[in-house]
Amino acid sequence: AHPNAKGHEIVADALCEFLVKAAGITDPKPVPPPEPVVENHTSLSWDFEGVMDNWILEKNAGPTDEKAKSGKRCMKLFCEKGEKDHTRAWSQPIPVKAWQKFTVSGDLCAELEHDEGIGVYVVEYEEDDAKGTFRYPLVCMGRKSLPNWTHFSSEYKVPEGVKSIRLLFWSFKTNVGSVYLDNLSLQPR
Repeated sequence: AHPNAKGHEIVADALCEFLVKAAGITDPKPVPPPEPVVENHTSLSWDFEGVMDNWILEKNAGPTDEKAKSGKRCMKLFCEKGEKDHTRAWSQPIPVKAWQKFTVSGDLCAELEHDEGIGVYVVEYEEDDAKGTFRYPLVCMGRKSLPNWTHFSSEYKVPEGVKSIRLLFWSFKTNVGSVYLDNLSLQPR
């Protein structure tokens, strides 16, 4: 979801009301159907202290004991000058159902000489095993170096057609330096 999705919704609603009024339409605004209620017992967290089953750690991504926010370890992306691709760490596949609601949270720290962007994303798949075509709405994005640990928290709702997700910790390919993630959490809301 866009960081200002609610603001976009308010502007769109006001524009629609203006256009309806200008057109002389007097019918009441249709009420959208209620969202289905879906049980959600999925609760996951990663402190990066132990084994990280089924995580995909690309080049220069992995746990480190250099700079943990809590405990002894955190996830690190080391970004070298001249990289041809982004630096990424992907969580294990997480089965989900449409309309489930989550809070994604964690702590980020970045020590970058050249900063083009870092992020934590929810990667959405239409397959149960988190394979195939995917899209990735943004959860948290940092555009400047974060020399101190910064907490983030964002709400996420599973759209129709999505059967599995991964959490993606990402750094842009032209960044130079290190990015750290700790206390990553996916909790039902």
